[in-house]
Amino acid sequence: MVPADTRVSPTMTDEAPAHVFDRDRRSLTAGILLTVTTFAVEGMGIVPALPTAVRDLDGLPLFGWAFSAFMLAWLVGTVGGGLLADARGPYRSMTVVCRTRSADRGCQVSRC
Repeated sequence: MVPADTRVSPTMTDEAPAHVFDRDRRSLTAGILLTVTTFAVEGMGIVPALPTAVRDLDGLPLFGWAFSAFMLAWLVGTVGGGLLADARGPYRSMTVVCRTRSADRGCQVSRC
């Protein structure tokens, strides 16, 4: 019989576990944090601005749909980005997000 303190877990290795702020992951971690912060700030901006926009456009019956559509798109994008990152690595997922956001910002600027 093997003493309990000498058993080795099947997941234990001699290597130290990788951390999110290790040198090879630091820029990716910073990019993810900045992206999530940007989305959070944008989401917080929609909440106070949406009632005014709805009132000006006489779209009060659609108020719930407008806010729900934004949150649903955010949720689907987060899940889709996570699945893409798991399947093909984080670089491609972050590239898609940044390009999409840049295109969106370009469209918004051109409407001004």
